[in-house]
Amino acid sequence: MDTSLVFSTHAKYRMEQRGLHLVEYEMSKLEHAVDLAQNKGAIDACILYGETSFIIHVPKRMVVTVMAVRGESTVITNIDTTIVVGHTEGIL
Repeated sequence: MDTSLVFSTHAKYRMEQRGLHLVEYEMSKLEHAVDLAQNKGAIDACILYGETSFIIHVPKRMVVTVMAVRGESTVITNIDTTIVVGHTEGIL
């Protein structure tokens, strides 16, 4: 089974717009979080990684959108699972 993630055009645009970049180690942690969501039967997940939220359609392993959450109030709807990834240095 392919464990890589696919980024939608919208997600790519949001990352570029906000100057967000994932290094290999960060991508690996994000993929692992999607694996955890998939094992729990998640459909649409919000993965919180540092100050960034990734909204992912789990069955297709597709990052739908990316949001920077920096001290702002944010409402995220239409998700069934939330995963908080442990903090690492150099995150986004």
